[in-house]
Amino acid sequence: MLDGYPEEYKRVFGLDTMSQDDINRAKKQEIIGKFQRKAFDTGSSEVQIALLTERIRRLTEHLWYHHKDFSAKRQMYNLVGRRKKLMKYLRENNFERYVYTIRELKMNDIGPKLPVPSYKQGKNMDELTLRFRNANLYPPNPFYQDGKPERK
Repeated sequence: MLDGYPEEYKRVFGLDTMSQDDINRAKKQEIIGKFQRKAFDTGSSEVQIALLTERIRRLTEHLWYHHKDFSAKRQMYNLVGRRKKLMKYLRENNFERYVYTIRELKMNDIGPKLPVPSYKQGKNMDELTLRFRNANLYPPNPFYQDGKPERK
C-alpha cells in the first residue's frame, strides 16, 4: 500500500495507526484492484464475490466471539446466499474468471449439481439397482471429457 515511501511514512500512515474503518476501506480498495477487469470496475461479478467473501470472513470472526449476535448471523447467511448466486452466474458465463476467483480467494468449487442417486428394487429382492435422475443434465465441465464423468 505504501510501497516506495520512506520508513517514517510507513510507520505513521501504516495499518497500525489506522482506525478500523480506514483498514476496511484500504482492504476493500486492495481487493477491487486485484479483481477488477478494467479501471473503475467495481460491479463485475469477480469484484462483488471478493468483497462479499471479505465481509463474510469479517462477520465469521465477529460471530466467533459474539455467538449470540443473531442479527449478524442472519446478515452473514444473506451474504453467503448472495455470493452463491453470483458464483453460480460467474461459473456459467465465464469459467476462466470463475476458476481464477476461487483460487485467489482460496474457496471451494460449488461445482455442478450431481444427480441424486435413487434406489429401486430390481426383480430380485436382494438386488438393488442404482440409477441416476437427471443423468443427462451435466453442465459442461473441462475436468471431464464431453462434460460427463466417466462411468464404471
